[in-house]
Amino acid sequence: MTRIACLVAFAGAASLTATPSLADAVDDVLSAIEGHYAEADTTLHAVRVELAHTDDALYLEIVEKNNELAPIQVIATFHESDRGVVARLHSYPPVVGDILAMDLATLTNGLWAAPDVFPQLLPGQLMPLGESTVERSGDGLVIELRNAPNASATTPYIDLRLAVADEQASWRLAGRGFDGAELWTDVHEQMEAVEVDPRVERRDGMVIIDIRRGQGVEIGDGDLVATHYVGTLADGRRVDATFSFPGKSMISGAFPDAYWEPLALGMRGMACPTAVTDENVNHRPIRRVIIPPSLGYGSERAGLVPPDSTLYYFVHVQSALDRPSPKPER
Repeated sequence: MTRIACLVAFAGAASLTATPSLADAVDDVLSAIEGHYAEADTTLHAVRVELAHTDDALYLEIVEKNNELAPIQVIATFHESDRGVVARLHSYPPVVGDILAMDLATLTNGLWAAPDVFPQLLPGQLMPLGESTVERSGDGLVIELRNAPNASATTPYIDLRLAVADEQASWRLAGRGFDGAELWTDVHEQMEAVEVDPRVERRDGMVIIDIRRGQGVEIGDGDLVATHYVGTLADGRRVDATFSFPGKSMISGAFPDAYWEPLALGMRGMACPTAVTDENVNHRPIRRVIIPPSLGYGSERAGLVPPDSTLYYFVHVQSALDRPSPKPER
C-alpha cells in the first residue's frame, strides 16, 4: 500500500473555462504516448481525457493482474514553454474521513476503458507531483521526475520515469525517504504495445465496465448476493458505500430486491464464486456502473445526491449463492 499512497484523491468545487487544444507539438506528444502496453501480468493504460481546464491530458493507470482494486493512477497534463513540451504530473491527495470523503482514486479506477465518461477534474482536485520537460530519446520520449512530494509519512518522496519508443514503454516508480535513500521500486521494462478489450457495455445511457470478470455463478433473481460497493458523484464525493459509512457493512441479500434498482440493473450478468474464501479472492468480479440522472434520481435531490447527478459505482461482488430449487410438493 505504501507505494501507491500518493495516488488517492479528494475533490474541489470550483469551475474553470476549458482552454482549446494547444500547439501541434503537444498533440504529437500525446499521440506518441497514448496507448496500452503490457509486460507479464502488468498493463499500462495511457488514454487521452478531457479535464475542466484542458483537453491536453492523459490518464495513466498501471494495473497488475489480481490487484485491480489498487492500480497506480497518474494524471499528466501538457503545455508548451520555451523549453519545449512540458508534462505536469499529478496524483490524488489521500482520502480523509468517511461521509463526504473525496475519493477520486475509486472514481477513476478503470475509466481508461471509457474515457468519454471520465470526470472533468479541476486543478484543485489534483496533487502536483512536479513537472518535467518531455525529452527526446532516439525515436522516443521520456518523462522523468526526481524527488517529487508524496502524501505518505513513510515515503515522503518519489521518483517516476516513463519512456515510450518503437511500440514499447518502460515504467519506473521509486519511493525515497527523508535521507534520499531508495525504499522501494516498481519497475516494468519493455512493455509491448498491445490491443486490449475494454469490456464496456452501454445500456440506455448506463455505462458498464468489467474491470475484472469473475468466475462462478451468474447472478440471477433470488440469489443470495454479498457485495461491497462505493458510489461517488462526478467530483469524487462518496454518497453511498458499504464499508465506510457508519452502521453499514457488506450487503448480503436476495438479488435484486436487496439492491437499489438501477445498481441491480448494472450488476446483472456478473459471475462470481458461491463462497467467500481466500482461494476465491481473485475470482470475484469488479464492475464499474455509471448511472445517468435519467436512470438515477433525475432532477430531485436524494440525501447527499444533488439534482441531475451522474453516479459512479464501483462494485466488488464477494459471492453469490445460487437460488435454492423449490421443494417438491408432498
